[in-house]
Amino acid sequence: MAFRPQIDPGEKIEADIALVISEKPSLRLVLTNRAAYWPGKKAFAVSDAVTTERLVFAEILSVATGKRSSLGSLAIGLVMVVGGIIWTLCGYAGAPQALVVGGVIVAIVGGRRRTLLIRAERQKFMWTEPITFGGGIKTEVTRALESVRTWAQSNGLRLEA
Repeated sequence: MAFRPQIDPGEKIEADIALVISEKPSLRLVLTNRAAYWPGKKAFAVSDAVTTERLVFAEILSVATGKRSSLGSLAIGLVMVVGGIIWTLCGYAGAPQALVVGGVIVAIVGGRRRTLLIRAERQKFMWTEPITFGGGIKTEVTRALESVRTWAQSNGLRLEA
């Protein structure tokens, strides 16, 4: 079963967010006047692993947009750099140096990535902006997150910054 939200009678789509980054679907949300829908995954699916997840307003505790922790990105970047240096000292070339460069990029850019969290009692939708370069993608992500914030405000959902 692919991602196909089943909209109830009287339910109106307020935002349909389909963010594609580097030709890969990054963020997919359908926000209505009664619920939020997004693609889910089945762990051990034989044929189609994509399902449709749904949270109605009564279940939603909060909607939060923010930024990733700079400290966490710095720690992951540092681990990548140290791992790449150790791997290089073992006599390998290519991949270890790429790990060092990737670690530096994660440490510098990782804390600037934005996040989205729609939280409920038993489930949640969580998305983190991938590391990208270029102003066009940043503008699209900003527009998508603003439409989620507008949707939450207009429907009286608890909004966290």
